[in-house]
Amino acid sequence: GDLPVYVAEMQRFQGQLAIVAKTPRGSWDLYSLDPDSLAIAPLLQSRHAIARIWGDGQDLYFSVNADLGYQMYRFRGPDRRLEQLTIAHHATYGVSLGDRLAVVGVTAVGEELFSLPLSPQSALPLPTPIVSAGLDLEGRLDADALDKDLATILPHRFSPKNGGPGVFGEDKLELISYHLGYSDGFTVEAETPVLSPVSVRGELLPEGNLIQASWPFFRGVDQGLQVARAQMTYQWDDWTPGLAMTWRWLDTQLSHSLELGLREGYRVHSHVSHTIGDGTLGLRWDRSFVMDRLETRRGYGAVHLTDVTGDGVEGYLLHRLFPVRQGWWSPDIFFGDVFGEVYWGTQSFGDAGVYCGAELQLEAYMSGAVRV
Repeated sequence: GDLPVYVAEMQRFQGQLAIVAKTPRGSWDLYSLDPDSLAIAPLLQSRHAIARIWGDGQDLYFSVNADLGYQMYRFRGPDRRLEQLTIAHHATYGVSLGDRLAVVGVTAVGEELFSLPLSPQSALPLPTPIVSAGLDLEGRLDADALDKDLATILPHRFSPKNGGPGVFGEDKLELISYHLGYSDGFTVEAETPVLSPVSVRGELLPEGNLIQASWPFFRGVDQGLQVARAQMTYQWDDWTPGLAMTWRWLDTQLSHSLELGLREGYRVHSHVSHTIGDGTLGLRWDRSFVMDRLETRRGYGAVHLTDVTGDGVEGYLLHRLFPVRQGWWSPDIFFGDVFGEVYWGTQSFGDAGVYCGAELQLEAYMSGAVRV
Protein backbone atom coordinates (compact mmCIF):
# COMPACT_ATOMS: atom_id res chain seq x y z
CA GLY A 1 0.00 0.00 0.00
CA ASP A 2 0.88 3.67 -0.19
CA LEU A 3 2.20 5.65 2.78
CA PRO A 4 1.81 9.43 3.23
CA VAL A 5 5.45 9.75 4.37
CA TYR A 6 8.96 9.02 3.14
CA VAL A 7 10.52 6.09 5.05
CA ALA A 8 14.29 6.05 5.59
CA GLU A 9 14.75 3.37 8.30
CA MET A 10 12.67 0.62 9.90
CA GLN A 11 12.92 -1.51 13.07
CA ARG A 12 10.71 -3.98 14.96
CA PHE A 13 9.03 -2.29 17.94
CA GLN A 14 6.36 -3.66 20.34
CA GLY A 15 4.64 -5.85 17.77
CA GLN A 16 4.69 -3.07 15.18
CA LEU A 17 7.35 -1.23 13.24
CA ALA A 18 9.25 1.88 14.24
CA ILE A 19 10.19 4.00 11.24
CA VAL A 20 12.25 7.11 10.64
CA ALA A 21 10.13 9.09 8.20
CA LYS A 22 9.26 12.58 7.06
CA THR A 23 6.16 14.27 5.72
CA PRO A 24 6.39 16.36 2.52
CA ARG A 25 7.05 19.51 4.59
CA GLY A 26 8.49 17.96 7.76
CA SER A 27 11.80 16.67 9.08
CA TRP A 28 13.00 13.14 9.88
CA ASP A 29 10.98 12.04 12.92
CA LEU A 30 10.14 8.77 14.65
CA TYR A 31 6.79 7.05 13.95
CA SER A 32 5.10 3.73 14.65
CA LEU A 33 3.68 1.81 11.69
CA ASP A 34 1.06 -0.95 11.85
CA PRO A 35 2.14 -3.41 9.11
CA ASP A 36 -1.44 -4.67 8.62
CA SER A 37 -3.45 -1.44 8.46
CA LEU A 38 -0.50 0.81 7.49
CA ALA A 39 -1.68 3.25 10.17
CA ILE A 40 1.02 5.70 11.25
CA ALA A 41 1.31 7.41 14.63
CA PRO A 42 4.05 9.80 15.80
CA LEU A 43 6.40 8.54 18.53
CA LEU A 44 8.92 11.36 18.73
CA GLN A 45 9.29 14.64 16.89
CA SER A 46 12.47 16.69 17.04
CA ARG A 47 13.95 19.75 15.40
CA HIS A 48 17.08 17.62 14.85
CA ALA A 49 17.25 14.69 12.41
CA ILE A 50 16.81 11.24 13.96
CA ALA A 51 18.89 8.47 12.38
CA ARG A 52 20.53 5.05 12.85
CA ILE A 53 17.74 3.46 14.88
CA TRP A 54 18.11 0.04 16.53
CA GLY A 55 15.54 -1.78 18.66
CA ASP A 56 15.49 -4.69 21.11
CA GLY A 57 11.72 -5.18 20.77
CA GLN A 58 10.75 -2.88 23.66
CA ASP A 59 13.13 0.09 23.46
CA LEU A 60 14.58 2.07 20.57
CA TYR A 61 18.11 3.44 20.35
CA PHE A 62 19.08 6.17 17.91
CA SER A 63 21.48 9.05 17.30
CA VAL A 64 20.65 12.71 16.88
CA ASN A 65 22.88 15.12 14.99
CA ALA A 66 22.59 18.09 17.33
CA ASP A 67 25.00 20.83 18.40
CA LEU A 68 27.42 19.97 15.57
CA GLY A 69 27.81 16.36 16.71
CA TYR A 70 26.07 13.04 17.36
CA GLN A 71 24.53 11.96 20.67
CA MET A 72 22.85 8.67 21.61
CA TYR A 73 19.30 8.43 22.98
CA ARG A 74 16.97 5.66 24.12
CA PHE A 75 13.20 5.79 23.71
CA ARG A 76 11.59 3.63 26.39
CA GLY A 77 8.62 1.91 24.80
CA PRO A 78 6.46 0.94 27.82
CA ASP A 79 6.27 4.42 29.40
CA ARG A 80 7.22 6.58 26.38
CA ARG A 81 10.22 8.15 28.08
CA LEU A 82 13.31 9.56 26.40
CA GLU A 83 16.77 9.11 27.87
CA GLN A 84 19.98 10.75 26.74
CA LEU A 85 22.77 8.16 26.97
CA THR A 86 25.87 10.15 25.99
CA ILE A 87 27.11 13.71 26.14
CA ALA A 88 30.05 13.13 23.79
CA HIS A 89 29.50 14.75 20.41
CA HIS A 90 30.99 11.87 18.43
CA ALA A 91 28.76 8.90 19.33
CA THR A 92 27.30 7.88 15.98
CA TYR A 93 25.66 4.47 16.59
CA GLY A 94 24.86 2.21 19.54
CA VAL A 95 23.16 -1.01 20.62
CA SER A 96 22.42 -2.48 24.05
CA LEU A 97 24.27 -5.57 25.28
CA GLY A 98 22.64 -6.55 28.54
CA ASP A 99 23.36 -3.81 31.07
CA ARG A 100 25.90 -2.09 28.83
CA LEU A 101 25.81 0.07 25.72
CA ALA A 102 28.12 -0.61 22.79
CA VAL A 103 28.82 2.62 20.91
CA VAL A 104 30.65 3.46 17.70
CA GLY A 105 32.45 6.76 18.30
CA VAL A 106 34.78 9.00 16.36
CA THR A 107 38.22 9.85 17.71
CA ALA A 108 41.27 11.56 16.25
CA VAL A 109 42.32 8.31 14.56
CA GLY A 110 38.94 7.35 13.11
CA GLU A 111 36.01 5.23 14.33
CA GLU A 112 36.35 3.06 17.43
CA LEU A 113 34.06 0.81 19.46
CA PHE A 114 33.32 1.70 23.08
CA SER A 115 31.41 0.10 25.94
CA LEU A 116 29.80 1.96 28.85
CA PRO A 117 27.24 1.20 31.57
CA LEU A 118 23.65 1.50 30.40
CA SER A 119 22.49 3.57 33.36
CA PRO A 120 21.60 7.15 32.46
CA GLN A 121 21.48 9.53 35.40
CA SER A 122 18.38 11.34 34.14
CA ALA A 123 15.32 9.94 32.37
CA LEU A 124 12.83 12.67 31.54
CA PRO A 125 9.28 12.11 30.26
CA LEU A 126 8.33 13.82 27.01
CA PRO A 127 8.03 16.67 26.21
CA THR A 128 10.37 17.93 28.97
CA PRO A 129 13.61 19.27 27.42
CA ILE A 130 16.49 16.83 27.46
CA VAL A 131 19.40 17.48 29.85
CA SER A 132 22.81 15.83 30.01
CA ALA A 133 22.85 12.25 31.26
CA GLY A 134 26.39 12.72 32.56
CA LEU A 135 28.10 9.93 30.62
CA ASP A 136 31.30 10.74 28.77
CA LEU A 137 32.17 7.33 27.25
CA GLU A 138 34.89 6.89 29.89
CA GLY A 139 36.66 9.99 28.63
CA ARG A 140 37.61 8.41 25.31
CA LEU A 141 35.52 10.54 22.97
CA ASP A 142 37.18 13.93 22.67
CA ALA A 143 34.94 16.73 21.41
CA ASP A 144 38.03 18.42 19.94
CA ALA A 145 39.34 15.29 18.22
CA LEU A 146 39.01 16.62 14.71
CA ASP A 147 41.17 19.61 15.58
CA LYS A 148 44.00 17.31 16.69
CA ASP A 149 44.44 15.09 13.67
CA LEU A 150 44.00 16.23 10.07
CA ALA A 151 44.04 12.59 8.96
CA THR A 152 40.29 12.44 9.49
CA ILE A 153 39.63 14.92 6.68
CA LEU A 154 42.37 14.11 4.15
CA PRO A 155 41.17 12.92 0.69
CA HIS A 156 40.51 9.17 0.79
CA ARG A 157 38.64 8.33 -2.43
CA PHE A 158 39.43 8.70 -6.10
CA SER A 159 36.37 10.40 -7.59
CA PRO A 160 36.51 11.78 -11.16
CA LYS A 161 34.00 14.49 -12.01
CA ASN A 162 33.04 16.59 -15.03
CA GLY A 163 35.36 14.62 -17.28
CA GLY A 164 38.49 15.22 -15.19
CA PRO A 165 40.43 13.50 -12.39
CA GLY A 166 39.64 14.23 -8.77
CA VAL A 167 39.66 13.10 -5.17
CA PHE A 168 36.95 13.16 -2.51
CA GLY A 169 37.12 13.57 1.26
CA GLU A 170 34.94 14.27 4.28
CA ASP A 171 35.29 14.58 8.03
CA LYS A 172 34.19 11.65 10.18
CA LEU A 173 31.16 13.51 11.50
CA GLU A 174 29.94 14.13 7.94
CA LEU A 175 29.70 17.86 8.67
CA ILE A 176 31.52 18.78 5.47
CA SER A 177 32.47 16.93 2.29
CA TYR A 178 34.65 18.19 -0.52
CA HIS A 179 35.93 17.33 -3.98
CA LEU A 180 39.24 18.43 -5.50
CA GLY A 181 39.45 18.06 -9.25
CA TYR A 182 40.71 19.32 -12.56
CA SER A 183 38.51 20.30 -15.49
CA ASP A 184 39.84 23.15 -17.65
CA GLY A 185 41.59 24.24 -14.46
CA PHE A 186 41.68 23.20 -10.81
CA THR A 187 38.31 23.06 -9.05
CA VAL A 188 37.37 22.87 -5.38
CA GLU A 189 33.83 21.93 -4.30
CA ALA A 190 32.58 21.70 -0.71
CA GLU A 191 29.16 20.90 0.76
CA THR A 192 27.72 20.78 4.28
CA PRO A 193 24.42 19.49 5.76
CA VAL A 194 24.85 21.48 8.99
CA LEU A 195 21.92 23.74 8.07
CA SER A 196 19.71 20.78 7.03
CA PRO A 197 17.23 20.73 5.35
CA VAL A 198 19.00 23.63 3.63
CA SER A 199 22.13 22.38 1.82
CA VAL A 200 25.01 24.74 1.16
CA ARG A 201 27.83 24.19 -1.32
CA GLY A 202 30.63 26.27 -2.71
CA GLU A 203 32.90 25.86 -5.73
CA LEU A 204 36.18 27.48 -6.74
CA LEU A 205 36.09 27.32 -10.55
CA PRO A 206 38.28 28.81 -13.29
CA GLU A 207 35.26 30.57 -14.81
CA GLY A 208 34.09 32.08 -11.52
CA ASN A 209 33.58 31.05 -7.90
CA LEU A 210 30.12 29.87 -6.84
CA ILE A 211 28.13 29.67 -3.61
CA GLN A 212 24.70 28.03 -3.61
CA ALA A 213 22.06 27.34 -0.94
CA SER A 214 19.18 24.96 -1.74
CA TRP A 215 15.97 24.29 0.24
CA PRO A 216 13.61 21.41 -0.71
CA PHE A 217 10.44 22.89 0.77
CA PHE A 218 8.15 20.13 -0.57
CA ARG A 219 8.58 16.40 -1.19
CA GLY A 220 5.67 14.39 -2.54
CA VAL A 221 4.97 10.72 -1.94
CA ASP A 222 2.35 9.81 -4.55
CA GLN A 223 2.50 10.31 -8.30
CA GLY A 224 2.59 13.90 -9.43
CA LEU A 225 4.74 16.56 -7.81
CA GLN A 226 7.78 14.87 -6.27
CA VAL A 227 9.96 17.76 -5.10
CA ALA A 228 9.86 21.55 -5.11
CA ARG A 229 13.13 23.30 -4.36
CA ALA A 230 14.12 26.94 -3.87
CA GLN A 231 17.72 28.01 -4.23
CA MET A 232 19.97 31.05 -4.24
CA THR A 233 23.23 31.16 -6.21
CA TYR A 234 26.03 33.72 -6.16
CA GLN A 235 28.41 33.70 -9.14
CA TRP A 236 29.93 36.26 -11.50
CA ASP A 237 29.08 39.04 -9.01
CA ASP A 238 25.39 38.20 -9.47
CA TRP A 239 22.75 36.85 -7.07
CA THR A 240 20.42 34.39 -8.81
CA PRO A 241 17.29 33.11 -7.04
CA GLY A 242 15.77 29.99 -8.55
CA LEU A 243 12.87 27.57 -8.32
CA ALA A 244 12.84 23.95 -9.52
CA MET A 245 10.06 21.34 -9.51
CA THR A 246 9.92 17.69 -10.59
CA TRP A 247 6.85 15.58 -11.38
CA ARG A 248 6.72 11.82 -11.95
CA TRP A 249 4.03 9.49 -13.32
CA LEU A 250 5.03 5.82 -13.63
CA ASP A 251 7.63 5.84 -16.44
CA THR A 252 7.39 9.55 -17.24
CA GLN A 253 9.22 12.39 -15.51
CA LEU A 254 8.90 16.15 -16.01
CA SER A 255 11.16 18.78 -14.49
CA HIS A 256 10.94 22.55 -14.77
CA SER A 257 13.24 25.24 -13.38
CA LEU A 258 13.52 29.03 -13.43
CA GLU A 259 16.61 31.09 -12.62
CA LEU A 260 16.37 34.86 -12.43
CA GLY A 261 19.69 36.68 -12.20
CA LEU A 262 19.52 40.10 -10.62
CA ARG A 263 22.15 41.33 -13.10
CA GLU A 264 22.86 38.65 -15.68
CA GLY A 265 19.46 37.77 -17.14
CA TYR A 266 17.25 34.70 -16.70
CA ARG A 267 16.94 31.07 -17.76
CA VAL A 268 13.93 28.74 -18.04
CA HIS A 269 14.56 25.01 -18.45
CA SER A 270 12.13 22.12 -19.02
CA HIS A 271 12.93 18.43 -19.41
CA VAL A 272 10.52 15.55 -20.05
CA SER A 273 11.62 11.92 -20.31
CA HIS A 274 9.86 8.59 -20.76
CA THR A 275 11.31 5.14 -20.08
CA ILE A 276 10.72 2.55 -22.80
CA GLY A 277 12.15 -0.87 -21.93
CA ASP A 278 15.93 -0.44 -21.61
CA GLY A 279 15.83 3.01 -23.17
CA THR A 280 14.82 6.58 -22.39
CA LEU A 281 13.30 9.06 -24.83
CA GLY A 282 13.62 12.67 -23.77
CA LEU A 283 13.15 16.29 -24.82
CA ARG A 284 14.79 19.41 -23.33
CA TRP A 285 13.88 23.05 -23.85
CA ASP A 286 15.77 26.15 -22.69
CA ARG A 287 14.98 29.81 -23.00
CA SER A 288 17.63 32.27 -21.87
CA PHE A 289 18.28 35.96 -21.74
CA VAL A 290 22.00 36.52 -21.29
CA MET A 291 23.42 40.00 -20.71
CA ASP A 292 27.13 39.13 -20.65
CA ARG A 293 28.30 35.59 -20.05
CA LEU A 294 30.14 32.60 -21.45
CA GLU A 295 27.62 29.92 -22.44
CA THR A 296 28.38 26.30 -23.32
CA ARG A 297 26.08 24.10 -25.36
CA ARG A 298 26.34 20.39 -26.11
CA GLY A 299 28.78 19.64 -28.89
CA TYR A 300 30.15 23.19 -28.95
CA GLY A 301 32.75 25.14 -27.05
CA ALA A 302 32.01 28.15 -24.88
CA VAL A 303 30.78 31.26 -26.67
CA HIS A 304 30.67 34.82 -25.36
CA LEU A 305 27.10 36.14 -25.47
CA THR A 306 26.00 39.73 -24.86
CA ASP A 307 22.38 40.91 -24.67
CA VAL A 308 21.11 37.74 -26.32
CA THR A 309 17.69 36.13 -25.99
CA GLY A 310 17.35 32.66 -27.45
CA ASP A 311 15.82 29.21 -27.31
CA GLY A 312 17.32 25.76 -27.43
CA VAL A 313 15.50 22.47 -28.07
CA GLU A 314 17.12 19.04 -27.89
CA GLY A 315 15.75 15.53 -28.22
CA TYR A 316 17.62 12.36 -27.35
CA LEU A 317 17.31 8.59 -27.23
CA LEU A 318 19.40 6.75 -24.65
CA HIS A 319 19.52 2.95 -24.76
CA ARG A 320 21.39 0.31 -22.79
CA LEU A 321 23.46 -1.72 -25.26
CA PHE A 322 24.92 -4.46 -23.07
CA PRO A 323 25.99 -5.07 -19.45
CA VAL A 324 29.60 -5.34 -18.29
CA ARG A 325 29.21 -5.52 -14.50
CA GLN A 326 32.76 -6.51 -13.70
CA GLY A 327 35.36 -4.87 -11.50
CA TRP A 328 38.25 -5.18 -9.10
CA TRP A 329 38.69 -4.49 -5.40
CA SER A 330 42.18 -3.11 -6.01
CA PRO A 331 42.07 -0.65 -7.57
CA ASP A 332 38.52 0.03 -6.39
CA ILE A 333 36.70 0.21 -9.73
CA PHE A 334 33.53 -1.36 -11.09
CA PHE A 335 32.02 -1.17 -14.58
CA GLY A 336 28.26 -1.21 -15.00
CA ASP A 337 26.41 -1.02 -18.34
CA VAL A 338 27.30 0.39 -21.75
CA PHE A 339 24.83 2.91 -23.21
CA GLY A 340 24.42 4.44 -26.63
CA GLU A 341 22.81 7.84 -27.13
CA VAL A 342 21.79 9.80 -30.21
CA TYR A 343 20.73 13.44 -29.90
CA TRP A 344 19.56 16.22 -32.16
CA GLY A 345 18.55 19.81 -31.59
CA THR A 346 18.59 23.44 -32.60
CA GLN A 347 19.57 26.74 -30.98
CA SER A 348 18.69 30.28 -31.93
CA PHE A 349 21.80 31.99 -30.55
CA GLY A 350 25.56 31.68 -30.96
CA ASP A 351 26.85 29.65 -33.92
CA ALA A 352 24.87 26.50 -33.18
CA GLY A 353 21.95 26.27 -35.57
CA VAL A 354 20.80 22.68 -36.15
CA TYR A 355 23.04 19.94 -34.77
CA CYS A 356 23.07 16.20 -34.09
CA GLY A 357 25.45 13.64 -32.67
CA ALA A 358 25.97 10.33 -30.92
CA GLU A 359 27.72 9.21 -27.75
CA LEU A 360 28.92 5.91 -26.29
CA GLN A 361 28.72 5.90 -22.47
CA LEU A 362 30.19 3.52 -19.92
CA GLU A 363 29.10 3.43 -16.28
CA ALA A 364 32.20 3.33 -14.07
CA TYR A 365 32.11 3.34 -10.27
CA MET A 366 35.32 4.30 -8.49
CA SER A 367 34.63 4.52 -4.73
CA GLY A 368 31.84 6.79 -5.86
CA ALA A 369 30.03 7.00 -9.19
CA VAL A 370 30.93 8.65 -12.45
CA ARG A 371 29.75 8.10 -16.00
CA VAL A 372 32.51 8.42 -18.59
